[in-house]
Amino acid sequence: MFQGGSALAWRRIVARGIIEHDRNGLLVSEHDMNGASDHITRLYDDPSLRNRLSAAGIETISRGFTPTALCDRIEQACEDAVNQQALHMSG
Repeated sequence: MFQGGSALAWRRIVARGIIEHDRNGLLVSEHDMNGASDHITRLYDDPSLRNRLSAAGIETISRGFTPTALCDRIEQACEDAVNQQALHMSG
């Protein structure tokens, strides 16, 4: 996405909030090779779809994956882990 390519990902393993189907990429169910093939064909055959998904992907990455945004996410994950550990220790 950062390089301007269209994203195709397995629905099950995609990180939430990164790829939204038909907005900034295409998602396919895990083990659905026919669906993946159909999406690849769609991207190949439709330059306007490729361009739209690519532009939205670049915007997603530039908005949500700046160094500051990544540090904020890491900080939040650490705080969540500490809070979760505190709950386990107190209960």
